[in-house]
Amino acid sequence: MLPSGKYLGFQSMFYNFFVNLPPSSEPSQEEYLPDGHYMIASDKAQGMEWPIFHTMAADFIRELKDDINLFITDIRRFSAWSRVNEQCPEEYKNDFAWEIFAPIASSVLNRPYIIQQRFIYISSMLLHQTKVFLDTEAKDHKPLDEFRIDRKHFRKQFKGDDALTNGHKLMSSVLEIAGQDFIESTRHFRNLYHHRIPQEIETGLSPCVNIGEGTGKKEVRKSTLFSGSRRMGTKTIIYDFCVLKPVKVSDILLSLYKQHRVCVKSFYIFWDWISELVERWHSERPTDT
Repeated sequence: MLPSGKYLGFQSMFYNFFVNLPPSSEPSQEEYLPDGHYMIASDKAQGMEWPIFHTMAADFIRELKDDINLFITDIRRFSAWSRVNEQCPEEYKNDFAWEIFAPIASSVLNRPYIIQQRFIYISSMLLHQTKVFLDTEAKDHKPLDEFRIDRKHFRKQFKGDDALTNGHKLMSSVLEIAGQDFIESTRHFRNLYHHRIPQEIETGLSPCVNIGEGTGKKEVRKSTLFSGSRRMGTKTIIYDFCVLKPVKVSDILLSLYKQHRVCVKSFYIFWDWISELVERWHSERPTDT
């Protein structure tokens, strides 16, 4: 455990780096989605269903915007802590990583997946409710099972909706978040974090066992410490006992900034899509004025 004096010293260093991040390499204030924008007028439509939709949409838009703004703040925190890590004495490196750096890194590396799921959930809910409220001949008036709103459901729902021109754009943009480039640049960190054993951050090695079919010949990978095999009928099962090298900040920081830009782009498309959705309400449930 870090001594209290060192812990407070690291916190002080972090704050100094955080408020003095180099403007040439860090995001500007303009990259934050502004407060007070992206608000839907409450008088765009009428009927008992409109206040329900309006309240849902207003809350969802605010939450999504705040999540994206929190993402860029978390990236900036991560960047500042990485500079503290660079100056951390070697004798405290492991404690610093375990107590401070790794939890922050794990959180920010998971953020793109969380934001993508926010987009999927929010867009699916608002589209479904619009169809239920405005299409009296719709076959499916049941509430969505919130625990089944995933990428597969999202694709199916938006591929089948041609009424809104920005729907397909939104689907394509949202599915770019946490895409294959990000997965590979973080070396599948999220998958390992949730389902196996993740790599360490910056320092330390992680154990790993790869199990697969082999030819029976001795096959050794670069990361393999030792391997074993057993016969199962006509097949040979190979067990490779490996270590995973730590994820380096320099490899992932740029990818995180790119992910934030994809999230912002998706939000702009989302807002255009919401505007279309509201116009549909206005067209089918016009106000008296």
